[in-house]
Amino acid sequence: MNMIRMIDAVLIFIFSFVYSAKTDSIIQQSNKQSQGIEGVVFWRSGNQMPSPDESATGMKGKPIVREIVVFKLTKTNETKQCKTFFSAIKTAEVGRTRSDSAGYFLLKLPPGNYSIFVREEKGLFANRFDGHNNICPVEVKAGEIAKIELIVDYAASY
Repeated sequence: MNMIRMIDAVLIFIFSFVYSAKTDSIIQQSNKQSQGIEGVVFWRSGNQMPSPDESATGMKGKPIVREIVVFKLTKTNETKQCKTFFSAIKTAEVGRTRSDSAGYFLLKLPPGNYSIFVREEKGLFANRFDGHNNICPVEVKAGEIAKIELIVDYAASY
């Protein structure tokens, strides 16, 4: 068990180093881009319940490569929904991009309110909503980069 915890600690250290270096790179890229959405996509699966036998690692999940699809702000009644998967979205698609191997993405967009989805085999995934039934809302302000973390967790148990 101690060996597993040591391996976990080493992996966390390595991930923190890579995450820090990648964040610096993204910040430099953000400075070149005037406005839009910047973020990272993580995959989380399996049992996520806390356990007294294991220490919390603070990991958000594993960074993943995925297509990110952005629509004008979309309410749940403007789509077909099956749990956390969406299809037949009635609002206009405004952009798409792909996250890299570290999960990072950057998409230039005009100021406005948007809904952001992650493309999965079962459809467009989103698990965040506001009090007005808007799906994964993100606001892009003039001259600013909106930051978001997307956690794809439909295979996780809490």
